[in-house]
Amino acid sequence: MTESIDWESRIAAVQWQELRHAYGEATDVPELLRACMTDPEAPWELAGSIVHQGSLYTSTPAALPIPAAMIVADACTGRVEALGVIDFFGSSVYAGRALTDEHSGVAGPEFDAQSRGAFRECLTTVAALGRSTDAEVAEAVVAACTWLDTPLPAVTELLTDVAGSGVPASVRADALLGLSRQGQLAPDLARKVRQSGETIERFAVAWGEIVEGRETPESIAELASTWDVVSDFQKRVRIEDPAGALAELRVPWPLLDTMIAAGPKTAKDAAAALSTRLQIQPGDADEIVARAHTLARHPDPEVRTSAVSLLAETGHWDEAKAVTAALLDNAHGPLTPDVLALLLTSIRNDAAPEHWQTALLEHLDTAPAPVMTPVPLESMATPLPSAMRWAGVPCTPELLRRVRAQLAAALIDPGPHNQRVIGWASLVAEWGADATDAAPEILAALPLAPNPCATALAEIGAASDRAFLSPPR
Repeated sequence: MTESIDWESRIAAVQWQELRHAYGEATDVPELLRACMTDPEAPWELAGSIVHQGSLYTSTPAALPIPAAMIVADACTGRVEALGVIDFFGSSVYAGRALTDEHSGVAGPEFDAQSRGAFRECLTTVAALGRSTDAEVAEAVVAACTWLDTPLPAVTELLTDVAGSGVPASVRADALLGLSRQGQLAPDLARKVRQSGETIERFAVAWGEIVEGRETPESIAELASTWDVVSDFQKRVRIEDPAGALAELRVPWPLLDTMIAAGPKTAKDAAAALSTRLQIQPGDADEIVARAHTLARHPDPEVRTSAVSLLAETGHWDEAKAVTAALLDNAHGPLTPDVLALLLTSIRNDAAPEHWQTALLEHLDTAPAPVMTPVPLESMATPLPSAMRWAGVPCTPELLRRVRAQLAAALIDPGPHNQRVIGWASLVAEWGADATDAAPEILAALPLAPNPCATALAEIGAASDRAFLSPPR
């Protein structure tokens, strides 16, 4: 079958010099396409130029139908890899990258239609291989087909057959989601899955109905009850960002309400979705605040921490502080990073020491020293001493004793590039004259953390009228 197709003529039929990819003119695409016939990794090298980080270019819809034909003709040595590239292309088309992505240079309705047409051509070409005896190839075809969001007879027939077959449940779930996206999931099949399907299949049916705006009370309850498989679905059924996907639903409130009531994990994911929703739909603030109040009454401390963040993001500071105080009054022993973030945020927002000092002291006393707990602040994890500086934690005698102990422990175990010593010494430098009693530890740390230690010793020396550092010669 390979010999009956003149691949050189097919490749040469495209005016590649008129097309572009991520790195400029697409004149190297013919060579990348030829490499697909001999090198199993070549399809992904091709993708690096024409589907670069998910962006689509004028060369993309022109090029990808060619490796699709090579796959069927058995002229492509990396069939699964080439199918993976088609899958990646489909995910970008489904996400609307051809319509809105500025990196393509041609995004808009016309290019979107062209890209969708090329994706449909690819699927029409490879759909028959979804019944291949090579399970890896068949599964790769089904995976690519899940991105199609309009009916295509060959794909609908394939996915319907797969959904009712004896293949692994995760593959059947892919097929079910694909049928939902096309609006082609037969009611009888959906009912059968709800009654006797495996968890991941039931999740797929419920998710598909909700994403397509056809949710029912039954599908909402089903999705909340099967949410524990979402991590499996992130790869198999393409929920790369569960919180973002929930936040983008047309009417997310019934589902989020059910998730908040279902248990700690689903409640935390619902809270993350509410935070994302606030960013993309700030006009929904009242709906979000109403659910933040419900989260604030949740028995799980981490869920209540999420509620504080939501209340703070929406400007309800007094309510956020009240929830914070209740949480910290009951916090004991080593604190989780989320609770530490809450504690330090409350300090930064002028919470009274009686609401946070005991909890912070206990954390420093009970966590293994030197304590460098990564605290999630402002979209990044910050080591505890740096987070304390960010929060403006004031120096008290009790805290200074603990910080001296942490610095002494860091001298024994300084960590990579002396970061533990530098972290705790920098906090002492921030406290300056209030930290005079820490002079012995700072002197010992000077060789490992010269900059913060010199600053701290200068402040301490000025306050105590002692010269800890000799003047330069």
